[in-house]
Amino acid sequence: MSNYIEFLKKEVAYLRTQTRDRATGHIWTAIAVLEKRIGSLLENRDDIPCYECEGRGIVYETNFSKDDVNLETCPRCNGKKVERSI
Repeated sequence: MSNYIEFLKKEVAYLRTQTRDRATGHIWTAIAVLEKRIGSLLENRDDIPCYECEGRGIVYETNFSKDDVNLETCPRCNGKKVERSI
């Protein structure tokens, strides 16, 4: 999760370099949205569903054919269904 937050922070920093005096309102809007998202991620760290298993706690492993599918505990969240704490 901390990698995701760091990525978003770098994206905001990059977007700030792209702003100008005129015609960049869309960039300022994107910055505001990303900063709000970063804030919500930092606020609710334990409530964020695991992105790998989409909050199910299990992942589907497809072997060599689409008929051969195995259920496994999600390796990222270990079946807890939420992201690990930062």
